[in-house]
Amino acid sequence: MLRLSTAVALGALAAPGLAKTEPAATPAVSGARYGSFGIDLTTQEKTVKPGDDFWTFANGGWDKRTQIAPDRTSAGYGVVLTDEAEANVRKILDDAAANPAAVGAGAKQFGDLYASFMDEAAIDKAGAAPLAPYFAKIDAATDRAKLQTLFATTGYASPVEIGQLPNPSDPSKYTVGTG
Repeated sequence: MLRLSTAVALGALAAPGLAKTEPAATPAVSGARYGSFGIDLTTQEKTVKPGDDFWTFANGGWDKRTQIAPDRTSAGYGVVLTDEAEANVRKILDDAAANPAAVGAGAKQFGDLYASFMDEAAIDKAGAAPLAPYFAKIDAATDRAKLQTLFATTGYASPVEIGQLPNPSDPSKYTVGTG
């Protein structure tokens, strides 16, 4: 998911470089994937009255026929859409890496960055060496104040996160949480 988020963020930054002078062809619109209006009515369990058990009425059909895959924590349209979005982004990046001249300089940078993330052999070979400059700055922080300043700098995440959240004992109040 981190790779997808990174790719989307970088794509937004590279978008001006991806602009073409000629308008792109409009993709053909296909019919609704689920039902006639994009709503899958087969998820319902119509033998149950909505007033008796609305959840089962609305989701009973889906619940009976759906199994959560062993490598997942959930199932449903959200999972399907996430998988499709990741596959689409991967195809865009693979295409950009394979044929950078066809998509422009911005997309080439995109493709190169993606290829660098996927080059596990190079990552394994480099080991922790790319982190050395970061560790050196941490080592150079001689007191707590300098370390706090460093962790507040862009590019350095604190090993401890502190924030406010609803108090589990009294949701009408807030408490400090760490993570």
